[in-house]
Amino acid sequence: APAAAFAARRHCADAKASAANPAAAACASACVVVDSGFSFTHALPFHNGRCLREGVRRVDVGGKLLTNYLKELVSYRQYNMMDEFMLLNDVKEKTCYVARDFGAELRRTRAPPRGELERSYVLPDFQTRMKGFVLPPGCAAADENAQALKVENERFCVPEVLFHPADVGIAQGGLAEAVHAAVQACPLPLHAALYRNVVLTG
Repeated sequence: APAAAFAARRHCADAKASAANPAAAACASACVVVDSGFSFTHALPFHNGRCLREGVRRVDVGGKLLTNYLKELVSYRQYNMMDEFMLLNDVKEKTCYVARDFGAELRRTRAPPRGELERSYVLPDFQTRMKGFVLPPGCAAADENAQALKVENERFCVPEVLFHPADVGIAQGGLAEAVHAAVQACPLPLHAALYRNVVLTG
């Protein structure tokens, strides 16, 4: 994948340029690139700018699946958005994030003060607004007739599918397992450097 190769080379070049000693520079020559695309997410190990093909692993989760999952959640709870892929993709990109501790984040949505993680996405009306936007926390839309989509636990539940595909019926390990499998398939002397250098792209 060209994007993954570019990310690996850029990482190695930057890391070597800032390395304090030769040992650190040698460690920077190996990395695992996590390339999350439209249909799949790949974990690709690189060494000295060359992809170690025996270690490439794939997770059958990409941007399309995450957007479709968000569509289902929003359509079940609020407005019917099943035909609004591009709109919900924008909502996903502007509001979603990966939780460091999924359980703790879920508890935050239930504990007072309620609504701390809630965000409102003002929908376009295609007359005065051609694009939607996210309101700053605690602010109301200037247009009192504007329709807003409220997202709260969806913000971190949707990206969590990357780490637990079984949540949506995909019998496969998640991103952490893919990275681990990619590293384990590579020569043993590279393991420490690969685990230390994980590069995200996509």
